[in-house]
Amino acid sequence: MDYESIVWHTKERYMKSILDPSFRYTNSVETDLRKTFTRIRREQRKRQEAQAAAVAAEALKKARPLDQRQRGNTLNPPIV
Repeated sequence: MDYESIVWHTKERYMKSILDPSFRYTNSVETDLRKTFTRIRREQRKRQEAQAAAVAAEALKKARPLDQRQRGNTLNPPIV
């Protein structure tokens, strides 16, 4: 089963029902848990990377870098 088949509601998640016509049973002998967990971890990693990229892009839109040549270095003022 893939994550697209999970329906999200408010703060709870509901799995696809076995009564759903698109549900396909997979025999346990035909299931490779190592591949399944590898796939799930890969999907989670891709989702986390996309979320981190979105957060970074949003931060870049909100923050403006200081042009130190025009404003001077305000973080480390010269010692007189």
